[in-house]
This record gives sequence, C-alpha cells and structure tokens, in this order.
Amino acid sequence: MGVQWTKEQQEVIRLRDRNILVSAAAGSGKTAVLVERILSKITDKEHPVDIDRLLIMTFTRAAAGEMKERISAAIEKALCEDPDNEHLQRQTTLLHTAQITTIDGFCAYIIRNYFHLIGLDPGYRTADEGELKLLRGDVVKALLEEYYAKKDEKFQKFVECFATGKSDENLGNLIQKLYEMAMSNPFPQEWLSGCMDDYRIDSLEELRETEWMRMLWDAVKDELQEAKLLVQEARRICSEPDGPYLYDEALSSDLLLIRSLQELAEKRDYNGTAEILMKPSFARLSTKKAADVDEQKKQRVKDLRDEEKEILKELGQRYFQSAEKELLEVIRYIRGPIEMLVELTARFKKQFGEAKREKNILDFTDMEHFALQILMTKEGEEIHMSQAARELSAKYDEVLVDEYQDTNALQDALYQCLASPAGDDLFLVGDLKQSIYRFRQADPSIFRTKLESWP
Repeated sequence: MGVQWTKEQQEVIRLRDRNILVSAAAGSGKTAVLVERILSKITDKEHPVDIDRLLIMTFTRAAAGEMKERISAAIEKALCEDPDNEHLQRQTTLLHTAQITTIDGFCAYIIRNYFHLIGLDPGYRTADEGELKLLRGDVVKALLEEYYAKKDEKFQKFVECFATGKSDENLGNLIQKLYEMAMSNPFPQEWLSGCMDDYRIDSLEELRETEWMRMLWDAVKDELQEAKLLVQEARRICSEPDGPYLYDEALSSDLLLIRSLQELAEKRDYNGTAEILMKPSFARLSTKKAADVDEQKKQRVKDLRDEEKEILKELGQRYFQSAEKELLEVIRYIRGPIEMLVELTARFKKQFGEAKREKNILDFTDMEHFALQILMTKEGEEIHMSQAARELSAKYDEVLVDEYQDTNALQDALYQCLASPAGDDLFLVGDLKQSIYRFRQADPSIFRTKLESWP
C-alpha cells in the first residue's frame, strides 16, 4: 500500500506552471513530498521531465546526499513496477550528473563554467576555514595599525566607544561581524553605505521613521502577543474545576497591563511604553489556601506567569532604558563612530579581497558573489540578467530549494536569476520555526515576505 498523502500534500506534488512556497512544520513530511514531486515530474505520462532538468538545492552536503539517495531509491522502485520504461532507465544514468547540490556547490559549478566572464584565474582553490581565519586576523590587524598611525580624531573616538579594556580585539570583531552582514547581501558596498541612513537624523520625527525603529515596534508587538497568550493559557487553567482560581485576579491585572502596552505599541508611543516597562508593576498572586486545587496546575500557572513577566522585563531592559529624546542624543553622539566603523569595514572588505586574490583562494561567500556577478549586473536601480543567466534558466524546468527559511539576501538573488521570467518554476520549501543559521546571516524575513505576498 502506498503513502496516503493529505489533500495539501497532493496539491504540492501535482501543481505545475507556477511558483510555489511550501510552509510546513518539522515532521510534516516536507522532504518526502519534495521527493514525490520530483518523481511525479519524472514519471509524468504526458510531459515527463529528465532529472537533470531539475535544479535541486539544499543547505548541507549531507542533506544533498540524502536527497539523491531518496530520489535514486524512488526511481528504482518505479522501475521495478515498470522495468521496460526507457525514460526511467535513462534517469538512473542522468542522476549521476543531475544538480542535486548545496548552494555553494552550485555556485562552484557556475564559476567553473563561466569564470572567463569575470576574469577569474581558473587555478583558484577553496581555502579552508583555518587559513581564512588567520588571513582575516592579519588583515584586520594591519588595518587597525594603519588607522592608529594616522592619529585621526574620528578614529580615536571610535576606539573610545567600542574598545574594551586595554585590548582592541573587540574592534576587529565588530569590523568582521559587519563585513559578514554586508557580504550576505547581493550588493555589499551599497548595503554598507545604507547603514548610515538611520544615523543621519536630527529630529524625533526622523527617528520615528527609521527602519530600525519600525523593526523595534514589530519585535515589541510579537513579544507582547506571546506574553498575552501565556496569560490567557494560565487563566484557562485557573478556570478548570481543580484550577488555582484564586490566581485569576492577578492574571487579569497582567492582561490589562499587556493590553495597555499593546495599545501604546500600536501608536508607537515610545515614552509611554518606556514609562511602564522600565519598572513594570505586577499584582501579587493570592496566598490564600484552597483545598480543592490541583498542585500541578497551580505550579503550571506560576511557571506561565514567570515566563510572561520575564518577557516584559526583558523588553524593558533591551529597548526602553531611556526616553525618546535621550535616544536621539545617543544616536547623534555615536554617528561619528558608526561612520568610522562603516569606513573601516569597507576598507577591510577591499584589503581582505586583495589578500585572497594574491593567494588565488576563494571562500564560500566569494563563490556566491562571483556567481551573482556572472549572472547579473546592476546599473543604478536597474538589474540586467546576463546571457549566462538566460542559458542556465533555460537549462532547468524547475528550481527546487529546500530549507528556504535559512536563505540570505545574496542567495535569494541567485535563485531569482535562475527563475523563469514567467514566474512559474520556483519551488521553495521551509519552516520559519526551524531557522537555525542566523549566525551565518540567514534572513527568515525573506521567507516570511513571500509567505505574506504570494497568493
């Protein structure tokens, strides 16, 4: 007996000629459905597709290897049922050259085939992590020594703001961290320049319109909603026959507090929110005894309330430790040091790139950027796809990406370069709750944006 797919899974497997985003939780069979979709395209009676006409990308070599094994097993099983099928027989051969790979592996494939378009020495090698770490350390050390020698006042202020103790190690870490964030974008220099936009403000009105202030309020709303759900769950337990009903009064008070904060967050009232969250006031849980209360439920309510209180306290400590005017003054003060950080990062990017070219080595980020450089150019606000991009796009009937929630802006730009102009051949699978590569600059908001905007 075959697998019993749900209605939604069947749709994912059979739908054609459109971009598809699959959002599904852990354990819901995402990979099995992905393999079944691939098999259904290969075995389609009317329009069978060769496996090497599908570009299948995931995030790790292990996942890519497992995917290839699953597809191989599925093809073998189909052949057992239809041993004379020449199309299926051909797939077993084509599978060895099919693009079932990581994003880094596919970028390496692009560079190998089109390196001449960007003047890259074909004798390059991929550097190991240890070698890159040493090289980065040498470059950042030389860069800081260069600026210390200048005795520039702006640099001195930067050091005063960000150096810790007698060591300047933190300065190097800041530069490298900002560099990593910049390089996860398709146009890193443009992104670095844009970093200063939200610091060139001189009024409260401009402060309120900054991108990071918008992100702050989004985060606050999400946290308040989480706190509200915790209180509501605690109150639900209190209402049960053997629940700690005497705790409900304090929980009702908490709910009123959270609703007040939500109203202030909707209005983006920073000072009003700060006034409450700097010293949040919580009613005490009743100490009266009740013989008919289940002790486990009593403890569960206490734990839920502790989680809720911790969320509110952390919000205050993280975002609301000053008034709005003081926040503006802080931004004015650090504008110069931030400009210096951006300048140093741009210099580090240039010098680190030169150091790698001297050794004829690449890292994985280089591969992604070189692949993008091969596929597209940008002139002002206009983006132009190259002949190489058109050739690769025509080569594949569908681009399938697993673990899409861990994509960054640079990788997403690469996927868009490979997509059909008709917008009918991207198949993206992921789960926001499983995003684990933020330390590698993965941006789950890319997934969330498509989830909200695609029909």
